[in-house]
Amino acid sequence: MQYLAITDADAIHSYVFAPHELRLIRGGSSLLDACNDQAAALVSSGMSGCKIFDGGGQVLAKFPTGAQAEEFCRTVRDLYREKTQVATVSTAIAEYPSPERFQESLDDLLFMLERAKQRRTSGHFNGGSPYFASCQSCGLYPASGASVAPGHKIICRPCCLREEQTRKLRQAAENEPHSFEDIARQSHPQNYLALIYLDFDRLGRYLKAVIEGKESRYTVFSTRVKDSIKHAVTEAGKQAPGSITLVRGGDDAVVVMAAQHALKFLRVFREAMDEFWNREEAKGGDHHAGRPRPSFSAGMVLAHSHFPIAEFMRIAEDLLRSAKRLQEQDAIDYEVVTNSMIGKVLEQRKRFERRRTSKPYLWADFQDLAGELVQLKKTGAPASKVKALYHIAYQSDLQAELEYLHLLSRLDSRSREIMRRPQAVGLGLWQASDTGAVATRAADLAELWEFV
Repeated sequence: MQYLAITDADAIHSYVFAPHELRLIRGGSSLLDACNDQAAALVSSGMSGCKIFDGGGQVLAKFPTGAQAEEFCRTVRDLYREKTQVATVSTAIAEYPSPERFQESLDDLLFMLERAKQRRTSGHFNGGSPYFASCQSCGLYPASGASVAPGHKIICRPCCLREEQTRKLRQAAENEPHSFEDIARQSHPQNYLALIYLDFDRLGRYLKAVIEGKESRYTVFSTRVKDSIKHAVTEAGKQAPGSITLVRGGDDAVVVMAAQHALKFLRVFREAMDEFWNREEAKGGDHHAGRPRPSFSAGMVLAHSHFPIAEFMRIAEDLLRSAKRLQEQDAIDYEVVTNSMIGKVLEQRKRFERRRTSKPYLWADFQDLAGELVQLKKTGAPASKVKALYHIAYQSDLQAELEYLHLLSRLDSRSREIMRRPQAVGLGLWQASDTGAVATRAADLAELWEFV
């Protein structure tokens, strides 16, 4: 009899994005990565365990005895508390009678892990007193010291640890931007950032299908997923100077960059993902899945750099869920956020009628739209006429169609030809969208014009 043990960091995004400064966000993310690496190293360090997978704040391992598995879980819980002061980790242990029952044991383990996470309650310091002050970065805990960064804010002990970790990162990457404003100063339009949240779809279901109940295949394919995200983000980041990976987990990533690099980043990301997956499949043997890679979705937010990072993430999460509705296919949803927007972006779309936009997009269709935008700019199409498409899309149906045809008549022949392609707006304003409903791409084309 062996035992499976799993440790999984709780509420990673809540911990990482609690402060609003880039340096502290980067420090918090790096601290969690360091904790995960140390937890993975503990498995075989005096505990006689065998690691099955590690990544994204999670470590899965097997141990000869339940006592060793329990000791591992307890040590990892203490590790996270010591290194971060506030980050927590949920753990679970399940019996592992034989290799033939790996899937059954894994299902039991994941069920117990989810139950442990549901039982966990989080509490934050939330109050005031003449005898202490709240942290000026995260606002969650009492301040315990002063930041060494310009501004000399008073910050809590968890933020001090984030800051110490950031200084270590800066020694390794001296040219890394120090703030979101540093990134935004290089952007076009000026001071606009793009935050992209990427995530594989229904990964648990995919892994269950491809591992065929074998422990070795679970290690191969879960590691492949983690490595493919890392490879694709790294390769795409080369096309987006100054981009920063805020979080990279076992199957997801959050990246921020100057707004004009976003469309190129997305294109290269998918190309690199396919290249990596095809290369691994070509190796054959037990590494061969015999089926396509899992699909992934993206939520992209384009907004001014002064827009709170917590709001960037909240909207990106909503957009990611929207993209995932186009099931089993690579998909993306995006939004250009203005200060006039309040509440939930997706609810505002419904208020102005779903058909006024073709979002969310299948990945290939979104790339086609971006490609047509590039061609329109190369032909010298007047920006004023392209931007007029946004206003046109929100007219009554017949009025919108009439104004669109009038706009086409005022374009030069080359620009008109591109605009009439189905990958752009189309011969008529209204087309069948990826969801099957009749909608228009006109407003979407106008929104993205400045970011190409």
